[in-house]
Amino acid sequence: MTRLHTKQDPTSRYHQAEQFLAALDEDWHALIKLVGPCVHQPRPERDPYEALIRSVVYQQLHTRAAERILQRLINIYPHGHCPSPEEVLATPYETLRACGLSGAKATSILGLAQARLDGIIPDQATALNMPDEKLIKRLTTLRGIGRWTVEMMMMYTLEHEDILPADDFGVREGYRNLKRLDKAPSARVLRELGQAWAPYRSVASWYLWRMPRQAATPAPYRTDAQRWQAIVERDKQADSHFVYAVPSTGTYARPSAASRRPNKEHVRYFDTAEQAEQAGFRASRHKHADRQQQSEQRHDLIVQACRLIETQNPAPKLEELADSLGMSPYHFHRIFKAQTGLTPHAYAKAHRSQRLRQELDKAGQSITDAIYEAGYGTHSQFYDESHTMLGMPAKTFRKQGQGRIIRFAIAQCSLGALLVAESDRGICAISLGDDPKSLLEQLQDRFKAAELIGADPQFNQRVAQVVAMVEEPAVGLSLPLDIQGTAFQQRVWELLRHIPVGQTWSYTELAERLGMPNGARAVARACASNTLAIAIPCHRVVRQSGDLAGYRWGLERKKTLLERERSKAASHNKPA
Repeated sequence: MTRLHTKQDPTSRYHQAEQFLAALDEDWHALIKLVGPCVHQPRPERDPYEALIRSVVYQQLHTRAAERILQRLINIYPHGHCPSPEEVLATPYETLRACGLSGAKATSILGLAQARLDGIIPDQATALNMPDEKLIKRLTTLRGIGRWTVEMMMMYTLEHEDILPADDFGVREGYRNLKRLDKAPSARVLRELGQAWAPYRSVASWYLWRMPRQAATPAPYRTDAQRWQAIVERDKQADSHFVYAVPSTGTYARPSAASRRPNKEHVRYFDTAEQAEQAGFRASRHKHADRQQQSEQRHDLIVQACRLIETQNPAPKLEELADSLGMSPYHFHRIFKAQTGLTPHAYAKAHRSQRLRQELDKAGQSITDAIYEAGYGTHSQFYDESHTMLGMPAKTFRKQGQGRIIRFAIAQCSLGALLVAESDRGICAISLGDDPKSLLEQLQDRFKAAELIGADPQFNQRVAQVVAMVEEPAVGLSLPLDIQGTAFQQRVWELLRHIPVGQTWSYTELAERLGMPNGARAVARACASNTLAIAIPCHRVVRQSGDLAGYRWGLERKKTLLERERSKAASHNKPA
């Protein structure tokens, strides 16, 4: 990451950044015009050690709750400011916990104090002269400190102006809305895209954070008349597009609010809640006045819980997670599952599986070290789960499938080229495409060092069964499948196999059947990750409007498959 070397007046610096970003394309120009001048506010007077202490306290907590806990912590010491490392280490663990800190956070703060004394956490002068990636790599070795936390410290404490926190949900969602994408880019892709925003990536992130709620109002809610009609109808779809305020009460609410309807002449409209608050209005306290805001708050809390699970090793227990968010364990467990489709334990297990794969991929990392770095407490715990997670022994995975035999064949069908591959556990890939060579390259990338064996007469019979299923979906596929994915993906894929031939379900319907009414987007990502075309019929999932959404093997193939299945189903149901 690059960094500006001269510090001008902040207003001047941000103005330069605004002009640079606005010149990138029309989307950036519209966003900057909509949000207005950048008012990014770093706190360079804080030392990195103090900034990290504050970050740990604020992790996964509402601002007010975190401020109370932080103040209790500061009040322990007579000087009334952030305690020194020596003071923290001299404070009994029980005293830290009494401030309201969870056990994990108290342990993390003690670890930060020791790390400062050990020289792992540098002072501000040293940190400013360190390369960004070196500083990130050093600090993320500390318990409870992830890359996102370090990047926030670099942006807000060290005033680095070219930081892109690509792992941040808000930044990725902001870019998705900016470019009107079906799904947010991965962190890796966003880092590549963000190269074009240098040397102003911190300011770019600031604007992207404001994109989800600052998006231009769509045509249906552009005029005051349209907005008033949305209020009259309590239109929930309008909730994400504007809020209305009533000067006589000094409050604002969303269109679907169940509060008493105001006089039309007295209503003022704002594109976002932030704009209403800047104009001096406060959120309505009516019991049902802002369901959308409540939903967003619940969503933000679960995102925070996911980050806590991902950044702490071992993952916090259910009670610790619930306590850090100010909820009862039962309530937290219920809304976590409703939002993600997984219990906190299953989510931690899935993340641990992903982390294990990353650790095994590291050069020079022993399997034992990878096991413990991934969060396993014992070898036996790992070996109980390893084959399900990796699909092969850890040593084989470390060699990226070396020694594993994958048989494959490529045939032609009515949908183009068809590749079928089989491991010792069952069919592991069914791919469709126009170019057989490209399909084979994708298989090689997926199983890298595995031994790929071309078609033999016995395997050709299996391929013929798959071709028959493509041409006649009602036939189904009786072959064993080698299905590898996270716990949540496997839940989605299993439900997909229950969609009857000739029928479609929406992503929303699928999410509701999984018991997670707000999980349509997560379901769509799981469908996109399916590598067994037609055998796991993700082509039978459409948008709620009935329109076709993205399909890994092309929308035309999806359309053809659905038309074929409906035709077969109609002819089958026709009376004799």
